[in-house]
Amino acid sequence: MSDPTVYTGYFFAIEPLSTIVSSTLQNFVLILSVVTLVCLLVLANVKATMLVLTAVMSIEMMVLGSLHFLDLQFNMMSSIMLIVGVGLCVDFSAHTTHAFLHSTERTPHGKARDALRNVGLSIWNGAFSSIAAMMPMGLCKSYMVLTWWRMITLVISLGIWFGLCVVPVMLTLFDDDDGVSYGLVDGEGGAFDMRAVGEEEEEEEEEGEEEELEMVGVVRRGEKEGSRL
Repeated sequence: MSDPTVYTGYFFAIEPLSTIVSSTLQNFVLILSVVTLVCLLVLANVKATMLVLTAVMSIEMMVLGSLHFLDLQFNMMSSIMLIVGVGLCVDFSAHTTHAFLHSTERTPHGKARDALRNVGLSIWNGAFSSIAAMMPMGLCKSYMVLTWWRMITLVISLGIWFGLCVVPVMLTLFDDDDGVSYGLVDGEGGAFDMRAVGEEEEEEEEEGEEEELEMVGVVRRGEKEGSRL
């Protein structure tokens, strides 16, 4: 006589819980690999890509640790939201980093200010409009809808914080400050060396000041000779 098999309708919902941790980690590694590849292609900078990935993983860890305070459990729905959150939170940090790398400023702090000036308002408007559009979902009684609303709102809020505050500071700390701007391209397709450009500008300013002093001296000598006559 064969061993009996026990099965009820509840097993359909309980069985995925045995593999949810491994499947979440597997999907998380896969999507991070894709994000890394895309950031490398778009940013063309290994260090900047690592900073963006650090910001993304930090946001995901914060969201995972906040499930208890959001009155949520780690289940299939929250696992899906964690994976979706990677694609949402990477935009904020990636846009700020891209603007930083393409800034024409010569100092790290100048690049950070220029990046926030160029894309900061756009990042804020996009995040605020997304949160405002999802506000009515907070009135819903469905557990799935509430899970979506609470976790996505938290992901976007943390994305704003990292994209506008944390990432610019990290970029200024880890910037090589090599004086090369990726926003300007010379005739042969290479990047301009902003230090060389700055030195040329300073030399031109010094030459202009010397010419002005010479002109002033000539005018004064002319005035003296005219007064003698």
